[in-house]
Amino acid sequence: MGEAMTETWNEELNMIGGAMGVKSPDELVSVKRSILDIVVVQQQKRILELEEKLSRTKKEMVDLEKQKERKCKDIAASSPNVKICTTNSTPKLSERKHVELHASVSTPKIPNSTIAKGKSKSAPLRSPVLSMLPRY
Repeated sequence: MGEAMTETWNEELNMIGGAMGVKSPDELVSVKRSILDIVVVQQQKRILELEEKLSRTKKEMVDLEKQKERKCKDIAASSPNVKICTTNSTPKLSERKHVELHASVSTPKIPNSTIAKGKSKSAPLRSPVLSMLPRY
Protein backbone atom coordinates (compact mmCIF):
# COMPACT_ATOMS: atom_id res chain seq x y z
CA MET A 1 0.00 0.00 0.00
CA GLY A 2 2.82 2.40 0.88
CA GLU A 3 4.62 1.84 -2.42
CA ALA A 4 1.45 2.38 -4.45
CA MET A 5 0.77 5.61 -2.57
CA THR A 6 4.33 6.81 -3.13
CA GLU A 7 4.04 5.96 -6.82
CA THR A 8 0.78 7.91 -7.08
CA TRP A 9 2.36 10.90 -5.34
CA ASN A 10 5.34 10.73 -7.67
CA GLU A 11 3.09 10.58 -10.75
CA GLU A 12 1.07 13.57 -9.54
CA LEU A 13 4.23 15.41 -8.60
CA ASN A 14 5.65 14.85 -12.08
CA MET A 15 2.43 15.94 -13.83
CA ILE A 16 1.81 19.00 -11.69
CA GLY A 17 5.48 19.74 -11.19
CA GLY A 18 5.98 20.56 -14.85
CA ALA A 19 2.92 22.77 -15.05
CA MET A 20 3.16 24.50 -11.68
CA GLY A 21 6.79 24.18 -10.61
CA VAL A 22 5.96 21.88 -7.69
CA LYS A 23 9.05 20.09 -6.43
CA SER A 24 8.04 18.17 -3.29
CA PRO A 25 5.06 16.26 -1.91
CA ASP A 26 4.55 19.03 0.67
CA GLU A 27 4.26 21.60 -2.11
CA LEU A 28 1.85 19.28 -3.92
CA VAL A 29 -0.37 19.11 -0.84
CA SER A 30 -0.21 22.89 -0.56
CA VAL A 31 -1.19 23.32 -4.22
CA LYS A 32 -4.08 20.86 -3.85
CA ARG A 33 -5.28 22.60 -0.71
CA SER A 34 -5.15 25.99 -2.46
CA ILE A 35 -7.12 24.66 -5.41
CA LEU A 36 -9.71 23.09 -3.13
CA ASP A 37 -10.01 26.34 -1.15
CA ILE A 38 -10.69 28.23 -4.38
CA VAL A 39 -13.27 25.66 -5.47
CA VAL A 40 -15.01 25.84 -2.07
CA VAL A 41 -15.17 29.64 -2.22
CA GLN A 42 -16.57 29.51 -5.76
CA GLN A 43 -19.19 26.94 -4.79
CA GLN A 44 -20.23 29.01 -1.76
CA LYS A 45 -20.63 32.06 -4.00
CA ARG A 46 -22.67 30.02 -6.47
CA ILE A 47 -24.91 28.73 -3.67
CA LEU A 48 -25.53 32.31 -2.49
CA GLU A 49 -26.32 33.42 -6.05
CA LEU A 50 -28.79 30.56 -6.47
CA GLU A 51 -30.43 31.29 -3.11
CA GLU A 52 -30.84 34.94 -4.13
CA LYS A 53 -32.29 33.88 -7.49
CA LEU A 54 -34.69 31.51 -5.73
CA SER A 55 -35.78 34.29 -3.38
CA ARG A 56 -36.38 36.68 -6.30
CA THR A 57 -38.32 34.01 -8.18
CA LYS A 58 -40.54 33.29 -5.17
CA LYS A 59 -41.22 37.02 -4.80
CA GLU A 60 -42.07 37.29 -8.50
CA MET A 61 -44.47 34.35 -8.17
CA VAL A 62 -46.24 36.00 -5.24
CA ASP A 63 -46.45 39.28 -7.17
CA LEU A 64 -47.87 37.50 -10.23
CA GLU A 65 -50.46 35.72 -8.09
CA LYS A 66 -51.55 39.05 -6.57
CA GLN A 67 -51.69 40.61 -10.05
CA LYS A 68 -53.84 37.70 -11.29
CA GLU A 69 -56.23 38.12 -8.35
CA ARG A 70 -56.53 41.88 -8.99
CA LYS A 71 -57.26 41.32 -12.69
CA CYS A 72 -59.85 38.68 -11.89
CA LYS A 73 -61.57 41.06 -9.45
CA ASP A 74 -61.47 43.89 -12.01
CA ILE A 75 -62.99 41.68 -14.70
CA ALA A 76 -65.63 40.36 -12.29
CA ALA A 77 -66.54 43.91 -11.24
CA SER A 78 -66.78 45.24 -14.80
CA SER A 79 -68.55 42.21 -16.28
CA PRO A 80 -70.79 40.52 -13.70
CA ASN A 81 -72.10 37.95 -16.23
CA VAL A 82 -68.62 36.64 -17.06
CA LYS A 83 -67.38 33.57 -15.23
CA ILE A 84 -63.62 33.60 -14.62
CA CYS A 85 -61.67 30.36 -14.46
CA THR A 86 -57.93 30.21 -13.96
CA THR A 87 -55.59 27.25 -14.00
CA ASN A 88 -52.08 26.86 -12.74
CA SER A 89 -49.91 24.74 -14.99
CA THR A 90 -46.33 23.60 -14.97
CA PRO A 91 -44.42 24.24 -18.18
CA LYS A 92 -42.96 21.33 -20.11
CA LEU A 93 -39.30 20.58 -19.56
CA SER A 94 -38.38 21.95 -23.00
CA GLU A 95 -40.23 25.21 -22.24
CA ARG A 96 -38.52 25.51 -18.86
CA LYS A 97 -35.09 25.03 -20.42
CA HIS A 98 -35.92 27.66 -23.05
CA VAL A 99 -36.94 30.14 -20.35
CA GLU A 100 -33.92 29.32 -18.19
CA LEU A 101 -31.65 29.80 -21.19
CA HIS A 102 -32.97 33.32 -21.77
CA ALA A 103 -33.17 34.15 -18.07
CA SER A 104 -29.64 33.10 -17.24
CA VAL A 105 -27.07 35.81 -16.80
CA SER A 106 -23.97 35.47 -18.92
CA THR A 107 -20.80 35.09 -16.90
CA PRO A 108 -18.10 37.57 -17.88
CA LYS A 109 -14.73 36.19 -18.85
CA ILE A 110 -12.42 36.56 -15.86
CA PRO A 111 -8.65 36.56 -16.30
CA ASN A 112 -6.76 33.65 -14.76
CA SER A 113 -4.96 36.01 -12.39
CA THR A 114 -8.20 36.90 -10.58
CA ILE A 115 -9.28 33.27 -10.47
CA ALA A 116 -5.99 32.30 -8.87
CA LYS A 117 -6.62 34.91 -6.18
CA GLY A 118 -10.08 33.46 -5.49
CA LYS A 119 -11.95 36.60 -6.54
CA SER A 120 -14.08 35.20 -9.34
CA LYS A 121 -17.87 35.25 -9.35
CA SER A 122 -18.53 31.53 -9.69
CA ALA A 123 -16.58 31.29 -12.93
CA PRO A 124 -15.15 27.87 -13.60
CA LEU A 125 -11.48 27.33 -12.95
CA ARG A 126 -9.44 27.42 -16.12
CA SER A 127 -6.50 25.51 -14.76
CA PRO A 128 -5.17 22.35 -16.38
CA VAL A 129 -4.19 21.19 -12.90
CA LEU A 130 -7.79 20.39 -11.91
CA SER A 131 -8.14 17.77 -14.60
CA MET A 132 -4.97 16.09 -13.37
CA LEU A 133 -5.99 15.85 -9.73
CA PRO A 134 -7.61 12.64 -8.54
CA ARG A 135 -11.24 12.78 -7.43
CA TYR A 136 -11.78 12.03 -3.74
